[in-house]
Amino acid sequence: MNQILDYTPNSGGKSPNKGKGPSNINSDKVVRVLAVFLIIFAICIIGIAIYTRVSHNKKATPEVSETTQTDAKIETQINEEDGYISIKVSHDKIIKSITYSWNGSKAMEVQIDPNKSEWNFELKLPSNENSLLISVEDETGHISTYNEKVSSDLGEDIIPPTISIEKGTVDGKEMVIITAKDNEKIDFVTYRWNDEDEVKVEWDENQPDEKTIVINLEPPEGRNDLMVVAYDASEEPNSASAPQVVDGTNQPIIEYKKEENEDIVSVIVKDEYGLKELVVTINGQVEGNFDKETIESTGDSKNITLPIELSRYSADNISILVRATNIKGIGNEKPFNIEYTSNDTSDEGGDNDENSNNPNIKIEYPNVTESANNDKMIPFTVSYESELSKISLYVNGTYVKINNTEGQKNIEIKVKFDDDTIKPLLKVGDGQKNKIEVEVKAADGTSNSIITPEFTIDSI
Repeated sequence: MNQILDYTPNSGGKSPNKGKGPSNINSDKVVRVLAVFLIIFAICIIGIAIYTRVSHNKKATPEVSETTQTDAKIETQINEEDGYISIKVSHDKIIKSITYSWNGSKAMEVQIDPNKSEWNFELKLPSNENSLLISVEDETGHISTYNEKVSSDLGEDIIPPTISIEKGTVDGKEMVIITAKDNEKIDFVTYRWNDEDEVKVEWDENQPDEKTIVINLEPPEGRNDLMVVAYDASEEPNSASAPQVVDGTNQPIIEYKKEENEDIVSVIVKDEYGLKELVVTINGQVEGNFDKETIESTGDSKNITLPIELSRYSADNISILVRATNIKGIGNEKPFNIEYTSNDTSDEGGDNDENSNNPNIKIEYPNVTESANNDKMIPFTVSYESELSKISLYVNGTYVKINNTEGQKNIEIKVKFDDDTIKPLLKVGDGQKNKIEVEVKAADGTSNSIITPEFTIDSI
């Protein structure tokens, strides 16, 4: 086979390479080519491995450096003669900001070059012993803090004024009263309503003393933002600010009215914006609690009158407290105390004193539940052989005055639920219970009373 492959025809019929091994020569070439290929392949594998390891190390390096934080170095030196404290801040990173505060007051920022890693500044020394807090933020956002107690006999006033904002009455008007005080001397106060221009009020001799400025302001209507800033008279003025939301609506006005020789006290409540809640307490017990819907059902939520019959209460001293809140959320309360002695002398010297509860005084009414839901009213018929003197009606404990009953022997009272006086006293829906009480006094000094069973009203 090799002979056939290696044979080259010539004139002599013999091979010119005879004896030199042409087959061995070709095998050596193949081996050399294969060796070179393997060497190149190995070099590539090693290169890839080295590149992967180096790349991994490069990515990991920043993560290590980011978790390493260093604090700023802060040095201080007190110069008693000059009345200053010198402060040096240095860092291995760029300093982004420096702030300081005395005794926990509002932090003040130091003006610095934001491209430096070292900064020097001075602060005036406060008097007596004080606490200095310095905060340094570097370019990575890391904050270093430094706290030092500083004592000096040559310091200045560093305590800011105090501000109080209250509502009160001045010359009969509801006002916002601003009071600014300083520990040494006040200089001026500024205030601003909402986005209006700022107003400056300087100290003058009309103020209570040199440490105080008092300003009385009449608030605008509605809800308003008030900003007040006070400055003291130190060489480098200290200041304090006080933002506050002020509701300019007046408080509800509560009045009590009692006529001579009458057993009725009228509670009159007025408000320019309208009432949303009204609570009446008598001798410590809540006798009436009216919500916004109930009040509006009267037809005039800005002016409410509630009559209170004093004869219902056995105490000689009757204490009434009315709390009212308007739709702006501003509330007011007013007490009223009265020593009460009944003016009703109709039973004095009468022949029927021993039988004052007289069943012959008839008080009749239909089924209250049916009447309440079908007719939206309950009729009461009162009759007696003698003349009647007075009829009192109470809806859920609140007195309702009945007129023109004296001298009659037979009278019908229709308690209509849509009446402007009755409707606010009723509880509607959700199974809420109602009751009505009728008290009758006759001219002969006898009396009688009934209380209806509790009933519900689905709607009015």
